Formats: sequence, structure tokens, C-alpha cells
Amino acid sequence: MTIRLRGQSLGKIGESDSGGSMSKLQNGSSKSRQSKARDWFDRAYQAWKQKNLSSALRFFTAAAQAGDKGAQVNVGYFYDKGIGTRRNRS
Repeated sequence: MTIRLRGQSLGKIGESDSGGSMSKLQNGSSKSRQSKARDWFDRAYQAWKQKNLSSALRFFTAAAQAGDKGAQVNVGYFYDKGIGTRRNRS
């Protein structure tokens, strides 16, 4: 599934963008942060394939917070569709 916003493709579920387009962090730890983001993304994707949706959301969120754009798109998709979250009854 490709996510589009105003004609721009934002990415597909299951794709990560931590490879090279992340901006450099000022403290120089860009590589280790990218590595962690990639690791979390891979773990999230495995959880997604195994239908462990709450774990997938947790790992995608961790990768998204580390700057992975693909994970950011996936977290938005999960919340938009209510995947891996509890229903808010209020």
C-alpha cells in the first residue's frame, strides 16, 4: 500500500528509509542511531508478518522516533486504521 499526500508518495508499508536520507545529527551519532532505527524497523516488520500487531506498533514507533521515515509512515497508518491499539471508548 502506498501512502500519498497531495500527490507525493510518502512510502509503502514495509519499506524503510533509514539507509541514507536521514539528516546528520549534530552530535555525530547518526550512524548508530540509523543502525538502531533499522534494527527496530526490521523487528517491527517481523512482528507485522507474524500478526503481532501491538509489538509491531511499538517497534515502528521506536524506529520512527529514531528518525526512520518509513516507520513514521507506518505508525501513522497503524493509528489511522486502529491497528495494534486499544479502542478509545470515550
